[in-house]
Amino acid sequence: MTTDAGPVRCGLRTSIRTMDGVIYLHVDWIDWDSGFRDTGLKVGDHILSVDGVAVIETAEDGAHNRQVGRDQEATDWQAKGAADGQPVKLSIRRRRIPGVGWEKLDIDGKARAERSYTSPDGRRLIGDAGPERLAKDDFADSWASWIERRMYIWERQVGDDGIWSGSADTRMALKEHLADEARVKFLEQRYPGPFSRAVASDWKAIRDLLAGRSYTVDPEELRFREEEDKIVEQATAAAKAAWADFCERHKADIIEPPGPLSIVNGGIEHLAGKLLLLPPSAPDNWITDVGVPFVAWNLNKGWVVTPLQSPNFDRAWRAQMRYRHNVAPGLNDAVSIIGRILPEMRMIRPNDDAGAVISVEVEPIAAMFGDDEIAMFAELGGDDPEVSFAGESDIRALPIPAVADDATPAQVMEALFDALHARDDKTWLSLFADWQVLVEDGWHFYNPYDPYPEMRREPDWVASRRLALDKVAALRVAWVDDPVDITPHQFPGMPKIERVQVEIDHAAEFDGEYRSFNSTEVNRQWRLGRLSGGPWRVISFQGI
Repeated sequence: MTTDAGPVRCGLRTSIRTMDGVIYLHVDWIDWDSGFRDTGLKVGDHILSVDGVAVIETAEDGAHNRQVGRDQEATDWQAKGAADGQPVKLSIRRRRIPGVGWEKLDIDGKARAERSYTSPDGRRLIGDAGPERLAKDDFADSWASWIERRMYIWERQVGDDGIWSGSADTRMALKEHLADEARVKFLEQRYPGPFSRAVASDWKAIRDLLAGRSYTVDPEELRFREEEDKIVEQATAAAKAAWADFCERHKADIIEPPGPLSIVNGGIEHLAGKLLLLPPSAPDNWITDVGVPFVAWNLNKGWVVTPLQSPNFDRAWRAQMRYRHNVAPGLNDAVSIIGRILPEMRMIRPNDDAGAVISVEVEPIAAMFGDDEIAMFAELGGDDPEVSFAGESDIRALPIPAVADDATPAQVMEALFDALHARDDKTWLSLFADWQVLVEDGWHFYNPYDPYPEMRREPDWVASRRLALDKVAALRVAWVDDPVDITPHQFPGMPKIERVQVEIDHAAEFDGEYRSFNSTEVNRQWRLGRLSGGPWRVISFQGI
């Protein structure tokens, strides 16, 4: 049984928002029995006007909350004398994806009286021909509870601020979503009708949303990975050869670790100058004693240490940072060293549960980072703060075309991708602005010199390279907004400042096809700016 005694509504859920001066109603959800089902309206659309009346942000008399999809919408329809089936025209804008800017559409639908549904014996149903609200049909929770939970989750996964706008893991969300497939199919088969069809349609739409956009990736696009593999192979071979040669040249001075030491047994002056060949030590095995970090080895029941902040180890660390930057961001932190024994023993406390022990302190004269697949060798010593790693002189960035001053925002982002794939950090950095516009309490402030912070450049570059060489098979510009003038104030010498928003997709291989994904590892939202009509530059200081 169906009762049409409720108030008149459009069956939408909306939120009032503004974007670059445009006031709109964001379509948060479309109810299963809405008069706008199957009209072409989509969740995420921006409603600009209703029956020719522009959307408002606020009003003293509360009229903003009587707009379509708002809490008091029914009051407005009642005042207008609207009845079930009242025609409604929405003027909307929608992102043109893939593409640039927005498309504007008029969509015709209806406002409908809210309905309630009951079974022949008077039990409340969820929707037309739907299940009883409190029935479970052998599932863990009732239909009412399950549907309400699904609606809560789905509504927050779609639209402008949905799962693709932040850092949520879309692949994990897809896995959780697919867990409901059996119940959705049961609903369709056991309760065929408008309600179950609408739920199944929504479930499939969310599944497709979470699965990401499908992309074709030409094998040629991945050729840079083959080149990278060759470079890593060559650098690793050079490291192994240099390590073996160094060990051979110094084998006469290499001794076995002396084992446990004791003050009673005297010092180690007789061992000073001898060398220890120390196996790989990973950061998990390093220790900190009285605020001083040490690379540590527990060998022959005795301890050997070298301060992480010693001049020679600092040289090694700088070399491995360049190796990560230019060769292989996935270089393992484990380090083997050949260390020269110092004459003074060092008292350390290896862990909180152990007492103080005497250790041998060494000065590293050569270091080998990594493992059998990716390795870096550097010979240390001397007064130069920088030492080259084996094979460093052979590392070159791949050539890429110059970026034209009149390049579009999309072309600038594509050049950024190319620079990343080519290991061209100079071009990469040149595409970021050296100025910024700061926003505080809605005000824009122009800072004429504010470059990419140096402390963030290196980790962002290395993290981006790691993604490009591993998980992210392709980068695509999905959408570019229309430019907006955000010039803070007009005064002599102030340039015209324009900003544009760009959304990019990261495509990875899933089940034999390339699809976009989102996670905490990637940044999809970018902003570019330009001064007085000059070249577009990235003003989002971040990695991909």
